[in-house]
Amino acid sequence: MTTKIDASQMALITDALLDLGMDEETIRKVMGQNQIDFFMEYLPAGS
Repeated sequence: MTTKIDASQMALITDALLDLGMDEETIRKVMGQNQIDFFMEYLPAGS
C-alpha cells in the first residue's frame, strides 16, 4: 500500500494552531514528536 503525503500546507496548520493559542511545545508533539519519542524509547537499538 502506498500513501502520498503532501506536507506543503503544514506551515498553515502550525500557524492556525498558534493563532488559536496553542504553545509551540504542544504543536511540536502533535506534529510528530510524540511518535519519535515513543519509537526512540521502545524500539531496540540498531533497528
